[in-house]
Amino acid sequence: MKSFLKVSTMLLFVTIAWSVQGQIALRGGVNYSNISIDGGDIVTETDSKSGLQGGIMLTMGLGEKLAFRPGAILSIKGYKLNNENIDITYLEFPASFLFYFASSRDGLYVELGPYVGAQLSNDLDDLGGDLKTLDFGANIGVGIELGRVGVGINYGYGLGNIVDGDVTTSTEAKNKNFGVFAYIEF
Repeated sequence: MKSFLKVSTMLLFVTIAWSVQGQIALRGGVNYSNISIDGGDIVTETDSKSGLQGGIMLTMGLGEKLAFRPGAILSIKGYKLNNENIDITYLEFPASFLFYFASSRDGLYVELGPYVGAQLSNDLDDLGGDLKTLDFGANIGVGIELGRVGVGINYGYGLGNIVDGDVTTSTEAKNKNFGVFAYIEF
């Protein structure tokens, strides 16, 4: 079922790209993620952990210096607790607006937009913890694009509580994620 979802998502982006004359890109990179815990029964310090990210993006020009870039990114987030990595894997759907500083799309850009993530798996299932299946938040980043190749950094801040309310109503945990990535357009 997961493979079907991945293939369907890729086909959807290819179809959209052909119909709107956008540029499809493959993206890969590294995440440095953590969670912020607020209130409740859990009083603990967590540390950042690294994970991989990869997926497909579609860039559609909206003028000389503006573009819209939705995507489907498999992202391994989580945190480190007592020197043990806790992985939370999401299929994220970012939808960013890009502002280019040059009239051509070569050069520096800034991106800003929301994301929605569907949780695919987490290490807490084995430990008896419950997380919500959806996460949402905001991304901000900068990058540089030269021809069909680009690199960038971004910061994603979760706006929704990822702890299931059925488990505890007084604890809030939100994803925090710093990413470094590269992509190539086709």
